Formats: sequence, C-alpha cells, structure tokens
Amino acid sequence: MCGRFANSETIPVMGGRWAAQVAPGAEAWEPNTDIRPTRRVPVLLEGPAERPRRLGLMTWGWSRDFASSGKLINARIEDAASKRTFAEAVQRRRCLLPATAWFEWKRADPDARPGTKHLLRPEGLETWAMAGLWESTPEGGCVVVLTIAAHASIADIHDRMPVVITPERATAWMTGPADAALALAATVPASGKADPPA
Repeated sequence: MCGRFANSETIPVMGGRWAAQVAPGAEAWEPNTDIRPTRRVPVLLEGPAERPRRLGLMTWGWSRDFASSGKLINARIEDAASKRTFAEAVQRRRCLLPATAWFEWKRADPDARPGTKHLLRPEGLETWAMAGLWESTPEGGCVVVLTIAAHASIADIHDRMPVVITPERATAWMTGPADAALALAATVPASGKADPPA
C-alpha cells in the first residue's frame, strides 16, 4: 500500500521533465514532502497524438461507500482490470503521478502501530512517476495509485510498492492498449532505496 508520498519538485520543473503542457490553475501547487490522501496532487494525462500531454491537479482518492475510509487510494495492478471499480479506467483512464519518494511503515510486530516510518524511492532514477487511474469529478478529477509486489530490496519494510513508470514508458502506459500497458507496468519493479528510518 502507498498511503503517503512526496513530490519536492515545482510544476514548471515537472512540466519540463515530462514535456507536458501545464493546465490552468496547476501553477498554484507547491512542493510537498508529506502528501496524504484527499490532497490535490500533480497528475499527467496523455490524449490523442494531436493533443499535448497535460500536467494538472486531481484529488488523491476515489469516493466509494464500501471503502473503510470512504476513499480508495490504491489499486493492485495484478487484478485491477478484473475489478468492476477499476476496469473501465484500466481501459481508458490511465495516468501518472510524479513523485520523488513514498513512505511506508515497518512494524516489528504485525499488531504494533504505527511502526517505523521509512522514506523509499527507486534506486538510480532521477525522474519517475507512480502509475495511476483517474476518473472525472465535478471538482476536477480524482486518482488512485497502482501498487505491485515490492522489489526484494525493500520487501522487508513493506510487501507492496507503487508501480514505477519512467519517462521512456510514459506514453505506452497512458495510451497503449490496456493489456500491453499492464504487462509493461507489471515487469520487475525498480529496486528500491530506503533512507534511514525517521
């Protein structure tokens, strides 16, 4: 599960890194090293070839009555396409959430809370994003983060991690056929690097 992440880059920097046109209003976003569910976050969308890639803001979390917190913030990539909640988005509404790190809590005892907080990031990648799905809302859209089994390098901290997408794979993830996009995203995840516990 990815329940907290960081993005320490400004909108102009992200727009340049991802060759994206900045949507109106997105410039107001400020870098944040502790992004929590329900916050507005930078999201990349890509449409037809004649339309430029766009960087805008959406809310992290889909509102659902059956979600324990009222919001779905993650979806497992292994079965997202077969879940009624996510199936249409897998086919038509894939996106990217630029990030610079994510956080997980390691528990020495499974029943212990809250555990020790770790800052994690893909090793050796300067520019990357978390794969996501989006849906339209009256407020401008909302997103969930797709997760995958954690790479062995960080699996002792948590058994899941965000699906990491690099700029070279961005277009294929966002606009390719769903089966090909899922296969690409589900390849061996990037090895992780954990900073000392906070």
